[in-house]
Amino acid sequence: MNVDREDVVAAFEAAVAAADPEVGCHRAIVVTDDTIEIGGAVFARPHRVVIAGLGKAAPAMARGVASAVGEVSGVVVSDHREPLPPRMVLHIGGHPIPSPSSREAGEALHELVSRTGDDELVVFVVSGGGSALAEIPTAGVPLDDVVAANDLLVHSGLPIEAMNEIRAVMSDLKGGRLLEASGARRSATLVLSDVVGGGVEHVASGPTLGQGLGSRARDIVEEADIAARLPGSVVNLLARPPLGPRSHPFVVVGSPALAAEAAALELGTRVGAATTLTSAMSGEVEAAVDMVLDAVAPGAGVVAAGETTVAVTGSGLGGRNQHAALLAAHRIAGTDTMFGAFGTDGRDGPTDAAGAVVDGGSLDRMRRAGVDPNAALRQFDSHAALRSSGDLVITGPTGTNVTDVWVAVRNG
Repeated sequence: MNVDREDVVAAFEAAVAAADPEVGCHRAIVVTDDTIEIGGAVFARPHRVVIAGLGKAAPAMARGVASAVGEVSGVVVSDHREPLPPRMVLHIGGHPIPSPSSREAGEALHELVSRTGDDELVVFVVSGGGSALAEIPTAGVPLDDVVAANDLLVHSGLPIEAMNEIRAVMSDLKGGRLLEASGARRSATLVLSDVVGGGVEHVASGPTLGQGLGSRARDIVEEADIAARLPGSVVNLLARPPLGPRSHPFVVVGSPALAAEAAALELGTRVGAATTLTSAMSGEVEAAVDMVLDAVAPGAGVVAAGETTVAVTGSGLGGRNQHAALLAAHRIAGTDTMFGAFGTDGRDGPTDAAGAVVDGGSLDRMRRAGVDPNAALRQFDSHAALRSSGDLVITGPTGTNVTDVWVAVRNG
C-alpha cells in the first residue's frame, strides 16, 4: 500500500459530500398536491412557505427546501455568500464570535418570523455556526458583553453543550426563543447536526428546539470557575428561567455519523481497509489524537468524527484541527503514518484553512523553513507552522457543517 496526501483529502471530500445539506433537505420533505409533510407532521398546502435559516449550511438548506416545495421567501444567515432561491435575503454574520452584523442578522430573522401568520408555513433551517452568526442580546446585556462572553467560552475548553447553556441565557434567539417569536401556527425545523455528545437542541444553541437550555448555566459557570471573567451583565442572567417544553416537528438531515461512514468507505477503496473508529469523538484534543493514532494498523486506515476541545493559552493562530495536526506531526515524525484533520465547513478556527494533512516528514519541513515546531505547539501557532511545511488544506466554504473529520493511515 502506498498512500498519499490525495487519498486522505479524498476521504474528507467524501464526508462533505455525504453531508450535502441541499440534498438532505429536499429528501426530508414529502409534497403532494394538497399537503407538505415534514418530520411526520402533515400540513395543508399553505398560501406561502417562509424559510428562516441560520448556520453555515443555511443557503444550501434553503435551496433544498425550495426545490421540494416550490416558491418560497424568507431570510437566511450564513458566514459566506452563496446562491439563494428568488425572494430570499442573505445576511452575513460574524463567526466564531458574534459581531454587529450578527445582531443585524438576528433582528432580521426575528422580524421575519414575528410577522408570519396562520396562512403561512415556516420552515426553519438550522446548522452549525448559528450560535455566533445570528444574535439578539437579551435586555440588559450589551453586544460587547456577548462578544466578550463568547470569546471566553470559545477559548475555555468547555464542551459545546456547556457553552450553549450559557449562551442561551443572554440571548433572545437561542433556547427556543426564535420559535416563540413566530406568529405562524404551522412550522417545522430541518437540522444539519454538528453536535457531538448532545442532542439536536444544541445545534446553533437551539433557536427552535432548545427549550430548557440555560437551566444549567449557573452550575456550569461555578464548576468551571469562570464567573469572575464573565461580564457582570451575563452573570446576572445565569438564573434566567428557560422556556418550557413545546411540541415541534423536526428532521435531522445530516450528521457526523453519516459523514464518517462515507469517509471510511472512500478511504477503504483507496487503501484496501478502513474503518470508522467513532462518530462521537469528544474531549481534550491531545487524548483524541493519541486515540486515533493508536488505532491505525499497518496497511489500513481509520476515520473519526466529532469535536474536540482545546484550552488555548498561546497567542498564535490556528484552529482545533490544525492544532490536532501539529500534535500528530510530533507523534508520527519519522514514521510511515499520515494524519489529516478537517472541519467539514471548510474553515478551521479564524483561518482560511479547512485543516491539514501531516506525515512523518512534516516537522523536518517546518525546520527547513525556519519554524520551530515545538515553539509553534506551545504558542498554539499551528497555522503558520503547517503553512511552512505545505501541509494546510484550503477548500473554501463547503456549504455544510457536521463537525470535524479525522483520517489516519499507516503504510504497510
